[in-house]
Amino acid sequence: MPAADHETADPSTSTRAKKPSSKQRMLLAAVELMSEQSAAAITIDEVVARSGAPRGSVYYHFPEGRSQLITEALDLAGVMMNTAIAQGFTGDPAAGIAHIVDYWIRILTHKDFAASCPITSAAIGGSTVDPELVPQAHAIFHTWQELICAELERAGIAKSRTPALATMVVSSIQGAVVLSRAQRDTAPLKQVRKELEQLLQQAQT
Repeated sequence: MPAADHETADPSTSTRAKKPSSKQRMLLAAVELMSEQSAAAITIDEVVARSGAPRGSVYYHFPEGRSQLITEALDLAGVMMNTAIAQGFTGDPAAGIAHIVDYWIRILTHKDFAASCPITSAAIGGSTVDPELVPQAHAIFHTWQELICAELERAGIAKSRTPALATMVVSSIQGAVVLSRAQRDTAPLKQVRKELEQLLQQAQT
């Protein structure tokens, strides 16, 4: 679900955050590019230009070239949302939903609706040029669902219901991100937030 939102990308609580390394800058740039366009369309030249990293460092950090860069960036995007889920769900499912949806609203408005989820981009756009991204995206989505399942169970929702509810959370928010980007309006995300909050509150009773 994430683009390269630096609040989540760099979770360090240090008051003196370290300057990102050239590898980190390239990975964050690749995540941003995947959020803006098809993963298949991303080139090393674009990543170098966006990151400001020395071109000579590309194959030092990514000996396998573009494919390694894209797969590692996709993993980073997945970890960023893992962090958002962990931060948002603190025993209160409604608060968790609000946290994730607000995260996406910030990204869409900050990017003037020119960004969406890089994992979705990989799942849809990687089928022909980068087929290895599709199972990787599937695994990341599955991890999100498992994390949300665990949080819903922790909140007292019946274990028999949590897998379907977690699927609904992920798919609803992903769809709302796409609609919000297409409509240039965060209303779909806000509507989904309200309905999911009510659904999960009812599931706790």
